Parts: sequence; C-alpha cells; structure tokens
Amino acid sequence: MAPEKKKNKNANLGVRDMILLTIFAMISVMAKQFLRIPIRISGHGYFPYFLFLVFGSSYTGKKGAAAYMGLAAGICGVIAGVEDGPFTIFRFLLPGLAVELLGKLPNLFSPVVNRILEGIAAGWVMLIWKSAFNLLKGNPLESVLVKFVPGLITYTAMGALSGVIAHLLEKALKSYRR
Repeated sequence: MAPEKKKNKNANLGVRDMILLTIFAMISVMAKQFLRIPIRISGHGYFPYFLFLVFGSSYTGKKGAAAYMGLAAGICGVIAGVEDGPFTIFRFLLPGLAVELLGKLPNLFSPVVNRILEGIAAGWVMLIWKSAFNLLKGNPLESVLVKFVPGLITYTAMGALSGVIAHLLEKALKSYRR
C-alpha cells in the first residue's frame, strides 16, 4: 500500500478541486430544489448543501474550498431560480465562509468534532441570514421568530448530521485518494 499523502491546507485550489466542488455545488442546489416538499421541518432542503459543503471542504483540504463552493452554489442557485434572486448568492456563500473560518481552527478533540462544528456553523449562519433577510423584506418579527426558534433545533441537527456523514464519507474514500 502506498504511503498516505498529507493534505496541504495552505495550498491553493487546483482545477481538479474546483471542478469537484462545482459538481458538489450543483448537486446540492438541485437536491434543494427537489426537496421543496412541505414536510414542516424548517430548512430540510439545505441538508445536502451542508453535507457537500463540509465534505467538499474537508476532502480537498485546501484553503478557499468552502468559500469557493459557497459562491458556486450561490451562482447555481440564482441560475436554478432559488427564491430571493441575486441575494441567493449570499444565502449559500455565508455558510461557506463560516466553514472556511472554522477550518482555520486547530483540530478540537478529533476530526469528527471539527466536521460537526463546521456543519452546525453552516446551519446557524444560513438560518441567521434567512431570518435577517426576511426581516429586511418587511416580514413581521413574529412570523420570522415562528420559523427561527424551531430552526435552531432543526438546523443544528442537520448541520451535526451532515458533519458526521461528511467525516464518514471522507474516511471511507481515504483509501481511494491519489
């Protein structure tokens, strides 16, 4: 078995990484559009995005990966017609920036804890952005809070679950990496 290569977090994104992250972004936006079924769980359609965001960032291990994927997903979301028009870019970019900032922290306890924290941070940033944007659009505070409070639970759970699954995927694919 060949010795395992160490990831260089200071390396810039290459073309291979950008293509991979763009594919992840497109899949996550398409999955979000398909999951627009009314099941009364706040933000359930963003689970694939959180999963691919955390997984793509940790799998490539390069600086700027999460921010690039957030931007790519935002542009794909605008093209796909996700609600809010051009503000959709911020909806996807801000969680990517949060994951990017958390990637700068040293490993806390184990890599799975880092992935969970990255997923939760992405979920919270998405929830805060959506709530703030709804307030800016003129929605009453009560209607925003009705979605925000349960969203704290569901976005946290989806973020944590996406972090666990991203860690397991990365661990499973480690042997196939060149």
